Parts: sequence; structure tokens; C-alpha cells
Amino acid sequence: MKKKQSTKKISNEELENKFDNNESVLEFFETEKPIKRVNVDFAADVVKDLDEIAKSINITRQSLIKVWISEKIKEEKIAK
Repeated sequence: MKKKQSTKKISNEELENKFDNNESVLEFFETEKPIKRVNVDFAADVVKDLDEIAKSINITRQSLIKVWISEKIKEEKIAK
């Protein structure tokens, strides 16, 4: 399968602004796998804790959640 090559260029700041405004940013990334969006509701204190951890390691809340869920899925697959 060929990787989709992004032809558009954008600054980090512009990308972050688009993301923060809930605009699509997929056109600026190479993707191999289709992306499926999901919504998850968390208690306010959980979001606060996620934000604190994400900030401490200089990543976004979304990135933190993605990494943690991916790690858990890998652990579960190995355990089976």
C-alpha cells in the first residue's frame, strides 16, 4: 500500500490553531491506516489529571490518550 504524500505545508502554530478549532488537519500528514474518530466522555477530574500529565511531558491530551490506549491494546494482545 502506498503512503499518502502530503503536498501541503503548514507551520506548527497554524497546525495547532486548526486542531484547536476542530478543523481537519489530516491533509498535512502521511497516513497508511484509515482514521476513525470516536468521542469519549471523561469526568472533569480525569481530564484535569490527563492535562497535567500531558503538560508535564509536553504532549497534547489527545496524544497521551492515544499512546496509553495503544500500549494497553498491545499488552492485551500479548496476554492472549
